[in-house]
Amino acid sequence: MEAILTKLEKTREQLVKKANERDSKFVNRSEKWQDSDKGVAFEVNTSLIADIVQNLDDAIENAKLFLK
Repeated sequence: MEAILTKLEKTREQLVKKANERDSKFVNRSEKWQDSDKGVAFEVNTSLIADIVQNLDDAIENAKLFLK
């Protein structure tokens, strides 16, 4: 179970990094692009990554409780 916890934490770290990169990319684009269909879809997908991170936070916390 500790190996799974380690994998969850590593995956979370990678997703946070990816979300931050996407946020920076979005902000550095023009307002016209941000408002376009592609820009909106990009922002929605970045939000989905944030949701996954939240779910991983819950899974990590539950795994830690299990290991106690």
